Amino acid sequence: MNYNIEYFLCELAVPTIVLVVTTIWRKNPPKPNWWWGYGSSRSMSNVEAWNTAQELFGKYCARVFIPIIAVSLIAGISAVYMRFEKNTSFTLCMILCAVNVIAAIVISIVTECKLRALFDEHGNYKSQ
Repeated sequence: MNYNIEYFLCELAVPTIVLVVTTIWRKNPPKPNWWWGYGSSRSMSNVEAWNTAQELFGKYCARVFIPIIAVSLIAGISAVYMRFEKNTSFTLCMILCAVNVIAAIVISIVTECKLRALFDEHGNYKSQ
């Protein structure tokens, strides 16, 4: 298989999987646990905080990862049709992977800040 196609599939895999999984969490939040779902101390403090965290995290992921998928598609198709050199394709893939990681970290921070604004440390809604 052409290395450009391999990198293209790699570039698309991560944001697509994140988008699919977080959409599932939004529609059908799992029960609170440390293995599956957006799990932090605040989100796991009660079921209401947990469900809100899944909704927020999924919403933010959709807003961020759909454009990342679009950029990955453009970059990958360009690499395949323009026949980028292997080092160029690898560098592009690593940059897009780094963007995915940074996006996930930023989304987690934003989600946690929003949870902190909505819930106290025991998972109770803060009075407005």
